[in-house]
Amino acid sequence: ALSILLTDSSIYVLPKFYTTFIFVTFISIMSIIATTVNYKVRNRLVSKTMEAQEYLEYATEGIFKTDLNYLFKGANSSFVQYLKFPTKAEMYQKISLKELFKDPDSFDEFEILIKNDQVIIDYETKFKNYESKIINVSINARIRQNSKDEEPFIEGSVYDITNRKEAEDKISKYNKELEKLNQSKDKFFSIVAHDLMTPFTALLGYSEILAKEYDELDRETIGKFSSDINTVAGKAHGLLENLLGWTRIQTGRLIFHPVEFNLHPIVEDVFHFYSENAKVKDITLVNNAKLTESVFADVNMLNTILRNLVSNAIKFTNEKGRISVSSAKLNGHVEISVIDNGLGMSKMELGKLFDDNVQYSGSGTYNEKGTGLGLLLCKEFVEKHGGILRAESKLGEGTRIFFAVGREESLSEK
Repeated sequence: ALSILLTDSSIYVLPKFYTTFIFVTFISIMSIIATTVNYKVRNRLVSKTMEAQEYLEYATEGIFKTDLNYLFKGANSSFVQYLKFPTKAEMYQKISLKELFKDPDSFDEFEILIKNDQVIIDYETKFKNYESKIINVSINARIRQNSKDEEPFIEGSVYDITNRKEAEDKISKYNKELEKLNQSKDKFFSIVAHDLMTPFTALLGYSEILAKEYDELDRETIGKFSSDINTVAGKAHGLLENLLGWTRIQTGRLIFHPVEFNLHPIVEDVFHFYSENAKVKDITLVNNAKLTESVFADVNMLNTILRNLVSNAIKFTNEKGRISVSSAKLNGHVEISVIDNGLGMSKMELGKLFDDNVQYSGSGTYNEKGTGLGLLLCKEFVEKHGGILRAESKLGEGTRIFFAVGREESLSEK
């Protein structure tokens, strides 16, 4: 206004001076008001920005930003804490996002996904942190570009799911144990319902004949029936003993008590127990366990293992065959072998022999039947000792089943 008044006023159409003054004053007041409002809005915006930055900085998930070469350009405190780095600066200098992946194949998959889809949601993998500890993480990430002039970058978040994965693993373990218990229960009832009932049916039949027709039977027939009853009762007792031992293992109620003892007398006891069965087929039983050989094992379990293996060998050996039990000291433990020259097995049969999911049992040379439970029991008893039950066989040439017992440190050396 002053500039106009000091110039040639004839070329301007001016309002009155007071009107001009009021107008300028009004504009000035409006400017002051606008400035004040702008200042308050700006302060509020700065406050909100700082609040958002603070939220991102201390969010529960780790937030990061990298270039397309996976070099870090930014990260919040949670991300640094997940990785156990002392400072952000040290993390930026020492490692890239690619190097955090425990498995290189997992990173390759991550890279393909983000480059093809531009976005990754809930990708689960394993990171190796600054302390070389493995953590399970879930990643969300995407490729962004704020403007045409700016280089594209990757931004994302990482959430530590280690506790969740451990809980899932425990649930999976419990489910497998539950499934195993259900299978054990089904197997138990199957054996009780069929295999254990069979010998009792025979016992009832023989005893009923003896009870009702005793006066009409001659001594030879009574003697034969008595012998048959004894044989059937022995088989039923052996089966029941195996069944109870196997059940105790499945329910965790079996006490494992290894001690040092001589092996030779144990083998003699087993041979004496099955001497009548061997005589029926004229099978020779040979104890090759060294007289001075001592083993560190649970006496009852080892006795059960040998009885089952010798019983099986008799079952699958022809007349005038040969069965031997031998021992050898190897690397501080004792390897025990049960060897027969019987029917032998094919590769397919050998593969099924110790399969927990297959209750395998063939027919013996006298058409003897079994449940397959004995070998499973042997396998679990041997594993209780820290060993492995193995078998070598050729069809028509016989079978060798062997396992090792000894102190835990000597078995681990093997």
